[in-house]
Amino acid sequence: MFGNVMNNKQISEAIGSNCIKISPFDNGKLKTIHYPLTPGKILSKSLETPEGNFRLLPKRDCSIDNEDPYFLDSGEFVVVEIAEHISLKESIVGHIVPASIIARKGLCLSAGRIEAPFGDYAKKKQILQFGLKNLTNNPVRLNDDEIIAYIYFIDLRGLDKAAVLLTDDEARKFASWTRRQYLADSDGVSHGTGDGIPG
Repeated sequence: MFGNVMNNKQISEAIGSNCIKISPFDNGKLKTIHYPLTPGKILSKSLETPEGNFRLLPKRDCSIDNEDPYFLDSGEFVVVEIAEHISLKESIVGHIVPASIIARKGLCLSAGRIEAPFGDYAKKKQILQFGLKNLTNNPVRLNDDEIIAYIYFIDLRGLDKAAVLLTDDEARKFASWTRRQYLADSDGVSHGTGDGIPG
Protein backbone atom coordinates (compact mmCIF):
# COMPACT_ATOMS: atom_id res chain seq x y z
CA MET A 1 0.00 0.00 0.00
CA PHE A 2 1.51 3.30 -1.09
CA GLY A 3 2.21 5.96 1.51
CA ASN A 4 3.35 3.44 4.10
CA VAL A 5 6.73 2.44 5.46
CA MET A 6 8.43 0.04 3.05
CA ASN A 7 9.28 -3.46 4.27
CA ASN A 8 12.43 -5.39 3.37
CA LYS A 9 10.84 -7.00 0.29
CA GLN A 10 9.72 -3.61 -1.03
CA ILE A 11 13.12 -2.08 -0.28
CA SER A 12 14.87 -4.90 -2.17
CA GLU A 13 12.54 -4.39 -5.15
CA ALA A 14 13.16 -0.63 -5.08
CA ILE A 15 16.91 -1.24 -5.02
CA GLY A 16 16.56 -3.66 -7.93
CA SER A 17 14.76 -0.99 -9.96
CA ASN A 18 17.21 1.76 -8.89
CA CYS A 19 14.50 3.72 -7.09
CA ILE A 20 16.67 3.38 -3.99
CA LYS A 21 20.46 3.26 -4.25
CA ILE A 22 22.60 2.22 -1.29
CA SER A 23 26.32 1.68 -1.89
CA PRO A 24 27.82 -0.48 -0.59
CA PHE A 25 24.72 -2.62 -0.04
CA ASP A 26 24.61 -5.94 1.81
CA ASN A 27 21.24 -7.69 1.55
CA GLY A 28 22.09 -9.70 4.65
CA LYS A 29 22.05 -6.50 6.73
CA LEU A 30 18.56 -5.48 5.59
CA LYS A 31 16.13 -5.71 8.52
CA THR A 32 12.33 -5.84 8.51
CA ILE A 33 11.93 -2.17 7.59
CA HIS A 34 15.36 -0.57 7.86
CA TYR A 35 19.01 -0.68 6.84
CA PRO A 36 21.96 -0.01 9.18
CA LEU A 37 24.33 2.93 8.69
CA THR A 38 27.97 3.02 9.81
CA PRO A 39 30.63 5.75 10.08
CA GLY A 40 32.79 6.51 7.08
CA LYS A 41 34.64 9.59 8.30
CA ILE A 42 34.65 11.54 11.56
CA LEU A 43 35.04 15.30 11.23
CA SER A 44 35.30 18.15 13.71
CA LYS A 45 33.94 21.66 13.28
CA SER A 46 36.36 24.55 13.24
CA LEU A 47 35.52 27.70 15.16
CA GLU A 48 32.77 29.67 13.45
CA THR A 49 33.44 33.09 12.02
CA PRO A 50 31.13 35.99 12.98
CA GLU A 51 29.27 35.26 9.74
CA GLY A 52 28.60 31.70 10.90
CA ASN A 53 31.00 30.01 8.49
CA PHE A 54 33.08 27.01 9.54
CA ARG A 55 35.13 24.17 8.15
CA LEU A 56 34.87 20.44 8.75
CA LEU A 57 38.29 19.12 9.68
CA PRO A 58 39.32 15.46 9.35
CA LYS A 59 39.68 13.46 12.55
CA ARG A 60 39.40 9.82 11.47
CA ASP A 61 38.87 7.75 8.36
CA CYS A 62 36.84 4.73 9.45
CA SER A 63 37.16 3.02 6.07
CA ILE A 64 40.79 2.05 6.63
CA ASP A 65 42.37 -0.33 9.13
CA ASN A 66 43.10 1.83 12.17
CA GLU A 67 45.36 0.39 14.85
CA ASP A 68 43.92 2.43 17.71
CA PRO A 69 40.24 2.69 18.71
CA TYR A 70 38.52 6.06 18.49
CA PHE A 71 37.20 7.73 21.64
CA LEU A 72 34.77 10.63 21.73
CA ASP A 73 35.80 12.90 24.62
CA SER A 74 33.31 14.01 27.27
CA GLY A 75 31.13 16.76 25.81
CA GLU A 76 32.77 16.47 22.39
CA PHE A 77 30.71 17.07 19.24
CA VAL A 78 31.69 15.64 15.86
CA VAL A 79 30.16 15.33 12.43
CA VAL A 80 29.99 11.78 11.08
CA GLU A 81 29.89 11.07 7.37
CA ILE A 82 28.26 7.70 6.83
CA ALA A 83 30.05 5.01 4.85
CA GLU A 84 26.96 4.24 2.75
CA HIS A 85 26.04 6.49 -0.17
CA ILE A 86 22.26 6.79 -0.51
CA SER A 87 20.17 8.35 -3.25
CA LEU A 88 16.44 8.13 -3.83
CA LYS A 89 14.05 8.61 -6.71
CA GLU A 90 11.40 11.27 -6.28
CA SER A 91 8.50 10.36 -3.96
CA ILE A 92 10.55 8.02 -1.76
CA VAL A 93 11.61 9.60 1.52
CA GLY A 94 14.23 8.20 3.87
CA HIS A 95 14.03 8.80 7.63
CA ILE A 96 16.97 8.22 9.96
CA VAL A 97 16.74 7.01 13.56
CA PRO A 98 19.61 6.48 16.02
CA ALA A 99 20.68 2.94 16.88
CA SER A 100 19.84 1.97 20.47
CA ILE A 101 23.52 1.30 21.24
CA ILE A 102 24.15 5.03 20.74
CA ALA A 103 21.73 5.90 23.53
CA ARG A 104 23.13 3.20 25.81
CA LYS A 105 26.62 4.65 25.36
CA GLY A 106 25.39 8.10 26.35
CA LEU A 107 25.73 9.60 22.87
CA CYS A 108 23.25 11.89 21.16
CA LEU A 109 22.84 11.61 17.40
CA SER A 110 21.15 14.34 15.38
CA ALA A 111 19.81 13.35 11.98
CA GLY A 112 16.77 13.94 9.85
CA ARG A 113 15.48 12.73 6.52
CA ILE A 114 16.54 12.66 2.88
CA GLU A 115 14.65 12.82 -0.37
CA ALA A 116 15.39 13.56 -4.01
CA PRO A 117 17.47 15.26 -5.30
CA PHE A 118 19.84 14.65 -2.36
CA GLY A 119 22.40 11.98 -3.10
CA ASP A 120 22.90 12.65 -6.81
CA TYR A 121 22.15 16.35 -7.18
CA ALA A 122 23.64 17.77 -10.40
CA LYS A 123 25.03 14.27 -11.05
CA LYS A 124 27.40 14.65 -8.10
CA LYS A 125 27.34 12.52 -4.97
CA GLN A 126 26.30 14.11 -1.69
CA ILE A 127 27.22 12.29 1.52
CA LEU A 128 24.83 12.03 4.44
CA GLN A 129 26.17 13.57 7.64
CA PHE A 130 25.06 13.22 11.27
CA GLY A 131 25.90 15.19 14.37
CA LEU A 132 27.17 13.09 17.29
CA LYS A 133 27.82 14.34 20.83
CA ASN A 134 29.09 12.62 23.96
CA LEU A 135 26.72 13.50 26.81
CA THR A 136 28.66 11.59 29.47
CA ASN A 137 31.49 12.64 31.76
CA ASN A 138 33.86 10.04 30.31
CA PRO A 139 35.35 9.23 26.89
CA VAL A 140 33.17 6.87 24.85
CA ARG A 141 34.57 4.40 22.35
CA LEU A 142 33.14 4.48 18.83
CA ASN A 143 34.06 1.47 16.69
CA ASP A 144 34.83 1.99 13.02
CA ASP A 145 32.16 -0.54 12.00
CA GLU A 146 29.65 0.53 14.65
CA ILE A 147 26.01 0.75 13.59
CA ILE A 148 25.12 4.28 14.61
CA ALA A 149 21.76 4.69 12.87
CA TYR A 150 19.14 3.05 10.69
CA ILE A 151 17.32 4.39 7.66
CA TYR A 152 13.76 3.44 6.75
CA PHE A 153 11.79 4.50 3.70
CA ILE A 154 8.29 5.81 2.99
CA ASP A 155 6.93 5.26 -0.52
CA LEU A 156 4.70 8.11 -1.72
CA ARG A 157 4.77 7.24 -5.43
CA GLY A 158 1.13 6.16 -5.56
CA LEU A 159 -0.23 9.29 -3.93
CA ASP A 160 -1.41 12.48 -5.60
CA LYS A 161 0.73 15.33 -4.33
CA ALA A 162 1.75 18.85 -5.23
CA ALA A 163 5.09 19.41 -6.92
CA VAL A 164 7.90 20.49 -4.61
CA LEU A 165 10.69 22.57 -6.14
CA LEU A 166 13.98 23.59 -4.60
CA THR A 167 14.08 27.16 -3.37
CA ASP A 168 17.02 29.30 -4.45
CA ASP A 169 18.54 28.85 -0.98
CA GLU A 170 18.12 25.05 -1.12
CA ALA A 171 19.69 24.94 -4.59
CA ARG A 172 22.63 27.00 -3.30
CA LYS A 173 23.10 24.61 -0.37
CA PHE A 174 23.03 21.54 -2.63
CA ALA A 175 25.60 23.19 -4.89
CA SER A 176 27.77 23.91 -1.84
CA TRP A 177 27.53 20.29 -0.68
CA THR A 178 28.47 19.13 -4.16
CA ARG A 179 31.55 21.37 -4.14
CA ARG A 180 32.60 20.16 -0.70
CA GLN A 181 32.30 16.55 -1.89
CA TYR A 182 34.44 17.37 -4.94
CA LEU A 183 37.08 18.85 -2.65
CA ALA A 184 36.89 15.81 -0.39
CA ASP A 185 37.41 13.48 -3.35
CA SER A 186 40.32 15.50 -4.75
CA ASP A 187 42.00 16.79 -1.60
CA GLY A 188 41.26 14.43 1.28
CA VAL A 189 38.52 15.36 3.71
CA SER A 190 39.20 19.10 4.08
CA HIS A 191 35.64 19.99 2.95
CA GLY A 192 36.46 23.62 2.37
CA THR A 193 38.36 26.15 0.39
CA GLY A 194 41.16 26.63 2.91
CA ASP A 195 40.00 30.08 3.97
CA GLY A 196 37.67 29.02 6.75
CA ILE A 197 34.62 29.11 4.51
CA PRO A 198 32.80 25.97 3.36
CA GLY A 199 33.25 25.31 -0.33
